[in-house]
Amino acid sequence: MGEIEEVFKGITTMTRANQTIASAVEEQSVVINDISKNIMGISTKSGAVSDNVEESVKGLADVAGSISGFNLSLNQITGRMGEVGANTNQLSSLAGNLTDSIKRFKV
Repeated sequence: MGEIEEVFKGITTMTRANQTIASAVEEQSVVINDISKNIMGISTKSGAVSDNVEESVKGLADVAGSISGFNLSLNQITGRMGEVGANTNQLSSLAGNLTDSIKRFKV
């Protein structure tokens, strides 16, 4: 019976080794599933971040357009103020001429 006991011990040892390997494989499978879930979560969140960045860029483009329009309006106002200044000078000159003409007029 010595040889049968040796074979039985060998089978028992191999069974324990297979159980240990099966347990390790199961643990690794759980870890791999967790990693996969985390990667999916990161992927989803990075997509959301990308969408937020895209919206921010669009918002900044709108702001830049508004600033450009504001600058154009300021340039137009500056031009109109120059025209008002020129018209004021011309009106002042005409008023001076009218005052001179009135002084020369005698009743």
